[in-house]
Amino acid sequence: MLKVIVDIGTRITESLDGIVAALRAGAEYAGVPVQNCVLIAGSQSGLLGAERSGMPCVILWSSLTYRSEFPSADAIMDGFGGAHLTVSRLRQKG
Repeated sequence: MLKVIVDIGTRITESLDGIVAALRAGAEYAGVPVQNCVLIAGSQSGLLGAERSGMPCVILWSSLTYRSEFPSADAIMDGFGGAHLTVSRLRQKG
């Protein structure tokens, strides 16, 4: 399995187009269609970038975002771990 990590940051000044380009470039580098990748994000900008690129997105709540709502996320987790999130569950949501 190949993992590609792209740090897109969470600054307000970051460009949504830049996020989408980074996600598409990561998928292309891995040789995998965008829709077969999963972005693990913690921000609205990450979620919006995933939506625009057609990539499923899992939100990890943090102390900064635990009160935020992410209705279009494929899944929301309050931390790493837990057996309730599986690839098949993500595919059923989408």
